[in-house]
Amino acid sequence: MFEMITKVIDKPGRKPRKPSDKHLPIFERIKGRSMDALRQGIVEAKYRFHEEDAETANKLKTSKCWKVDKVNINNPGQDELVYVGIPCGKKYMPFLQDDQGNTVSTNLIASDKVVAQLEAFLVALEAMQKTSPQGKIFHQQAIESSEPPKQKGKPEHKKEIKYDAATDQWVKAPKS
Repeated sequence: MFEMITKVIDKPGRKPRKPSDKHLPIFERIKGRSMDALRQGIVEAKYRFHEEDAETANKLKTSKCWKVDKVNINNPGQDELVYVGIPCGKKYMPFLQDDQGNTVSTNLIASDKVVAQLEAFLVALEAMQKTSPQGKIFHQQAIESSEPPKQKGKPEHKKEIKYDAATDQWVKAPKS
């Protein structure tokens, strides 16, 4: 069809585009993004909670998968309580249990346990299958969080996109 006969040049001063993951099925795409967020959260947690330099540790107070509840002003990163959770799109997954046995999306833990907890989340997420009970919950949340935004000015009952279970993608709805 159409082919470039010359080399494509990036605009000067701009970073090259990152490769897109939009072609992947929703489950794999969101699971991959969640695992990337956990990996990044582990790096950031090590930076915050295991750094010797208090000024350096104080720079980072939140991540995609953890958030400091109350900052320890005198000794940042030490003896703090931190909310942790497993990200899935714009929300946290309700895979955790609180002290009363209720299902919750985030838990409050001691700062010295954050890295180990995030590493455990990452191992569990890597092993999660689409057909497992938690995989089904994760997949449903991934579908909901990946739904494209509604078009302004369009009537509510006329959706231009629909979820296709066969491809695990949002596709354009056929015009009726």
